[in-house]
Amino acid sequence: MGGMVAAIEKSYPQREIAEASYRYQMAIDKKEKIIVGVNDYVTPKNRWTCWQIDETVAHRQAEA
Repeated sequence: MGGMVAAIEKSYPQREIAEASYRYQMAIDKKEKIIVGVNDYVTPKNRWTCWQIDETVAHRQAEA
């Protein structure tokens, strides 16, 4: 191709990045690539629980 300058002038690196990104996203969308919490094993929104630390425990931990 004639080196990196020639490759950049022909948009080769940008095209390769775009194509790789597209293939990656398609694999995620088709569940060929699993990302836990994104496209599989997703927790329903109504099951989210916010835990709070008891004040006595928090005080003990702060002193320690």
